Amino acid sequence: MSHQPFEDWILDDEALSGEEQQALDAHRAVCASCTRLGTARTAVDRGLRQAGMVAPSAGFTARFSQRLVEQRVRDGRRQAWGTFALAAAAAGVVAIPLVFRLGQDRMSPGEWVVQMLIRLYDAWIGLRVARGFIQVAWNSLPDALPPAWILGIMAACLGIGVVWIATLYRFAYRRVTEGA
Repeated sequence: MSHQPFEDWILDDEALSGEEQQALDAHRAVCASCTRLGTARTAVDRGLRQAGMVAPSAGFTARFSQRLVEQRVRDGRRQAWGTFALAAAAAGVVAIPLVFRLGQDRMSPGEWVVQMLIRLYDAWIGLRVARGFIQVAWNSLPDALPPAWILGIMAACLGIGVVWIATLYRFAYRRVTEGA
């Protein structure tokens, strides 16, 4: 015998329709399990209504507030260490090939500076090429997409930017007001 809808009706706080109540009463007349469940639910409800309010122990609010402050400090430290670890890992990813490259070439400091200047110049040229590519893509965008799509993409970018700025502001403001 399936008890599923009847158990849900017994345990639910919402009022039943007339048909549901009749079906539940008919089922409880033949099912001892659902009858016990309904009796137990009624006893629990009665016990909860008769139970008095318990006042918190002295100093509960101060202890709870202190625990919240300590939790925020721990979370802040954990987040700071995580950020530091991520930055260190990124620096390692960037620095390790450079160190191996310098170790293999055995360059003098002057040669090393010249090589770095050449790489910076290459990066600058790469950025100029990328800028030109972006300009060409931007200028050909109206031909490739309908204006409604362009406005939608711009609105989405603006929305993402606003959410990003609001998130940064919220975290920065929260840190200042918390004194962390």
